[in-house]
Amino acid sequence: ITKSFYIKHLGDYLRLDNNELKPLWLYAIISYAFQALAILFLIIPLADKDWLKALVYGAILGFSLKGSHSFTNYSLTHLWKLPITILETIWGAILIGTTSAFIIWFSGWLAVQ
Repeated sequence: ITKSFYIKHLGDYLRLDNNELKPLWLYAIISYAFQALAILFLIIPLADKDWLKALVYGAILGFSLKGSHSFTNYSLTHLWKLPITILETIWGAILIGTTSAFIIWFSGWLAVQ
């Protein structure tokens, strides 16, 4: 669903080969590494071993990071569309929020083992 959504809204802006997304994986990994560092140094200490706090703080961080990036893109280029901006902002909240909560939950589970 998201692939066709991205192609519909950002087709001329994407790296495509025969209508298939061809991201530069190294740079995608670097982007997610930045997000992992933010979780490690900002969310984990604040959450104080509480997965619900990690979920909330992570969602706020993800919403802020992806929202800032997406709304900047929307403001600077005519190819970046509002539906992508909204989707990316929500995705950031979901991704970083749930990842943060999972890390706290999993570390607590490991401590019990």
